Amino acid sequence: MGAEVAGRLRGPRTSAAHPQTEITALWRPPLLVQEFIALPDPGVHRLYSVANEPALWLVRSYPPGTPSSPWVSREHGAVPSLLGEPPAAAVRAAMAAMRAVGVADSFGCADLLRTPDGRWLVLEVNTDGVYQFIPREIGLPAYTAKLNELLRRALRRRSREAHVGAA
Repeated sequence: MGAEVAGRLRGPRTSAAHPQTEITALWRPPLLVQEFIALPDPGVHRLYSVANEPALWLVRSYPPGTPSSPWVSREHGAVPSLLGEPPAAAVRAAMAAMRAVGVADSFGCADLLRTPDGRWLVLEVNTDGVYQFIPREIGLPAYTAKLNELLRRALRRRSREAHVGAA
């Protein structure tokens, strides 16, 4: 099967800088590789942002007494929970990542892990829709009200900026 898949790929898979390997036989470089970080209590945190303001802080983790997996996903039994205020270091890391890809001033979110030594690492940045990935199990009324207020403020600010720019 590997040769069959590799045969369907187009373009060069190897070069002097990227010699043929078992992996490059299947995928062309560049490859994105993420370090696996084993956690005693696996959980992925997510910070949502609207117009440069943190809007929602949650964690996806395994309920007590539930078998866990290093892959913290709903498919493996992890469930989301709303959290209070996010730690400042997590906000700094998430907002820097969202600014780097250009979603901080609109709507986006960043997934983070807290390492055993306390550092916050950004796994990825998403531009998911409000109802596409925000878990339905957490109950949205309080979040919806907060999100609506942040969106109103952002629209008012942009409207004022547009009027000032047009003057």
